[in-house]
Amino acid sequence: MPKSGQIPTSPATEGSLRWEYQQPEYYAKFWFFQIEFYSDQFEMLTQFITNYVARHQHRANQVLHAVGVPLTFVCSIVLLILQQPDWAAAAFIGGYVLQFVGHAIEGNDAGELILIKKALGKPYQEFAPGNEEPSKSAD
Repeated sequence: MPKSGQIPTSPATEGSLRWEYQQPEYYAKFWFFQIEFYSDQFEMLTQFITNYVARHQHRANQVLHAVGVPLTFVCSIVLLILQQPDWAAAAFIGGYVLQFVGHAIEGNDAGELILIKKALGKPYQEFAPGNEEPSKSAD
């Protein structure tokens, strides 16, 4: 019996296994599917990071996000686990306030505001003035 993750070298070495699933062509197709799946995910992640970096150019915005994001998403959850709901709410709201202040300094709308403004058909500022198109509309 081969060790976990090994492929037998011939059908005779493992008579109890279904050899048709051990053929290299099967693995090539399987791994090709996986590579395609992960390349789509990688492309989406690359687009997200590129957009994120473009929207967070100002040093103050970066610092406020470095504090605000963990405060919002990590500290609030930890405080909920520790059964401190008031502190958890304060951490969540405080973290978001820091991020919104960062975007005000940057000169663009926070991502949540962009989604709301898009849904309402209102103009929004995705990137700081001078970095990209100054304003967009949901139309």
